[in-house]
Amino acid sequence: MRKNIFFTFIFIGIFNIFFPILPAASEDININDSTNIGSNNFKNSISSTSYNYLIGSGDILELKFTDLEVYNGEFQVLNDGWIFLPVIGNYFIENKTLEEARNDLISKYSKELIVPDLQLSLSHSRPLDISIIGEVQKPGLYQIEDILENPPRLVDGLQLAGGITSKSNLEDVKLIRLFKEDGELIKKITSLNLISLVEDGDQSNNIKLSHGDVLKINSTNEFSKTQYKLAKATLAPAKIGITVVGEVKAPGEKMVVSGVSLIEAIMIAGGPVDWQANRQNIQLIREDEYGAINVSRYKYNINKNNSIINNPILKDGDIINVNAVNYTKFSRGVQTIFAPLRDIITGITFYELINDD
Repeated sequence: MRKNIFFTFIFIGIFNIFFPILPAASEDININDSTNIGSNNFKNSISSTSYNYLIGSGDILELKFTDLEVYNGEFQVLNDGWIFLPVIGNYFIENKTLEEARNDLISKYSKELIVPDLQLSLSHSRPLDISIIGEVQKPGLYQIEDILENPPRLVDGLQLAGGITSKSNLEDVKLIRLFKEDGELIKKITSLNLISLVEDGDQSNNIKLSHGDVLKINSTNEFSKTQYKLAKATLAPAKIGITVVGEVKAPGEKMVVSGVSLIEAIMIAGGPVDWQANRQNIQLIREDEYGAINVSRYKYNINKNNSIINNPILKDGDIINVNAVNYTKFSRGVQTIFAPLRDIITGITFYELINDD
């Protein structure tokens, strides 16, 4: 019996050396750790029952006492995160939940009042600041107003960023959000599938956005018809602004339906001018995310089988230049040179006619 116990301990020791027990993976990331966000899942945490609004500068809070109406009112959170309240004065409230702040205020007012029965609510929310990066038309920082009356959702954010690109991986959209749990500020990340939103009408991934959210749309080399449909419909703004110049019948700035193609935009501008437009030299002038101007060349070819490579989807701010054919350029150059001479010749002819009289 003792031998069996002895060999059992030896076996356990050897097993622990070669197969150590690994620590459990954590789903939370401390806000102070900016080196690694990780790939945590917080779908269960984004429900309305578990996610709590974090108070920030610019919020207007309503304070109501049951029997002390003289102290009731609306109070704004200042830029430094402090708020000035009756009786207790300055109070630091930034990054507190409403419930956390209320409980803390009851404790503070208990030192000044006998039975402080109070309610704390959000009267007006500060503008929603979000970041949208990756494969969208216009990545960057965005601000949304009036979020209490019209809470924005994920699709609203993508529309604000101009919609997706042909490289957007809609099956794996990352959402990074700041939570507060057990008094700690925690960042969490989850993956959302937007393909099911359009194909199946699944709204579960079209969640409400929150302050500080970061949406990251990764890239993919596979472009599907479903993504094209998303770009022209659900995940694109209703209208975009473009400019068509050069040899078209109605040049100028145009507000067009989102998802319009290069050739469609030229047709909206009246189409190429016959005998003057160079249909083989259409320039698309576009500013990239770094502010650099890129010029691409395309052909005006009305073909049902025309691919998106030869007929790209336009972005907000694009400029289309329909160049002139060489003959038109030459004739205009000649007119420019001889226009002053024509006026001189006309003047001389008129002078001679007067002198003849």
